[in-house]
Amino acid sequence: MKQEKRILPDRQSQAYTILSLIAISGELPANQIKRLYGGGRYKEEKIKELKTKKFIRTYYRDKLRGYRLMSETKNMLLVA
Repeated sequence: MKQEKRILPDRQSQAYTILSLIAISGELPANQIKRLYGGGRYKEEKIKELKTKKFIRTYYRDKLRGYRLMSETKNMLLVA
C-alpha cells in the first residue's frame, strides 16, 4: 500500500490554529472549539477535515469528548 506524504495546513489558517492549540494543551475539549474565532459550521468543517486527513483523533473518557494529535502530526509540528 502506497503511503501519501501529508502536508500541514498553512500557518495562517484556522486548521493550523486548532492543531497548535491541541499541541500546546495535549488535548482540546470538544466543547471549547466554540471559543475560537469564526463561525460554528466553519470550525466543524475544519475539525472534520483534520480528522479525515488523520491529523487528529477524537478521544472519549468519562462521557467527555476531546481532540488529540496523531503521533505523526506531533512530529510534523516539531519539525515545522
